[in-house]
Amino acid sequence: MTSSDVVLEAVPLDDPIHRATHDTAVATRAALGLPLDCPIVATGHQPMLHHGGLLAKDMAAHVLARRCEGVALHIMLDTSTDAVFGVDVPKSVDGRWEIRRGIVADEMSNALWRRPPATIRAGGAINITLPENVNAKAQAESLLQWQWDKVGLAPMLMHSASLLGTPGGASILKAMAADSTTCAATLAAALDAEGIDDMRRPEVGEDPELPLWVSLVDDASSRRMARMSDLGRDDVILEPRAVLTSALMRMFVCDCFIHGTGGGHYDRATTRWLRDWLGVELLPPLVVTAHVRIDAEAWLQALSDVEHARAQVRKARHDVVDGGPSKVKATMLEAIDAAPRGSHKRRRAFQAMHVELALHATDRVAAAEATLNAAIEQAQVLRRRDWPLVALSPERTALLWEAVTATFH
Repeated sequence: MTSSDVVLEAVPLDDPIHRATHDTAVATRAALGLPLDCPIVATGHQPMLHHGGLLAKDMAAHVLARRCEGVALHIMLDTSTDAVFGVDVPKSVDGRWEIRRGIVADEMSNALWRRPPATIRAGGAINITLPENVNAKAQAESLLQWQWDKVGLAPMLMHSASLLGTPGGASILKAMAADSTTCAATLAAALDAEGIDDMRRPEVGEDPELPLWVSLVDDASSRRMARMSDLGRDDVILEPRAVLTSALMRMFVCDCFIHGTGGGHYDRATTRWLRDWLGVELLPPLVVTAHVRIDAEAWLQALSDVEHARAQVRKARHDVVDGGPSKVKATMLEAIDAAPRGSHKRRRAFQAMHVELALHATDRVAAAEATLNAAIEQAQVLRRRDWPLVALSPERTALLWEAVTATFH
């Protein structure tokens, strides 16, 4: 066990805690049942079996909150349609690591807070007990709590679906209704300016699209991107998209928000959008992630095995044995050397050598390539950093705690 098993990446600020004390922020915190008399350090993600990078964010929130005598807060993105209860887990079989898919429960793909209960699977690669007589959102909360208990975390918990019903959410919806065109245009421009290619740009026209999801009250599967004309309808439900969720958290809920590398990248667009649309200047969020591998030494050995296997493929293709030509190739090279330079005889001997080598090398090349492919597959398994908590040893989670504490204490 070495420190190379756990690599923390963090972009800390000198003073990351900046109190949000304006009236709308105070009213929003009160509406969410959050404390008003201390700093709030927040992070969040869609609920899932957390890997080291996600654990590092919650650990950093815990350490920072203790440092400033505040509270740690986790926002569960219950507006997400991602699967909650499935994950890849590593398994060592005969000295090689393999990937097994562990499914805890079968679930639907609507927004989490509108899903019926997931159907619990018995057995499988992951042994977790979830409540059955509750909705999918409560099951996801149970999954989060189970993970936090294992590593000694106890953050406050809130949900993204609740944000629009707060005073802060109401103020943003009012601003959208007042000038939806500028809202949509500045968001599209911010995404372009920050080079974010994998997020859909809102359409700007007579009925601009907004950073909201909308679905019918009686049909959760009807969700789509909302338009200005959807505001004020009483037959639909509005939910914040990721960019708006981040904006609401940073404007009205917390004093410090911690992103992973992906969220930190997207949130640069959030910062630019709010500045250009509303003239609001937000301080940057913290960015924290971690690489926690199941076996760092085995991964380094796997990289060495790949390079060795590549060399063996090259040798097989060129009929090289023990650093020099094989007997067959040596004999044919002598025939080439014996023929006059530039002669037809020399060219025929050269062509004959390559035909003969191709016949002799086929089996060796196939075997060498099979060994190379197996080495590459093993290296790909071992290089992954997103193994869930259930796959990590207590020693690795302890190293992660040490790295986070040393960075933010």
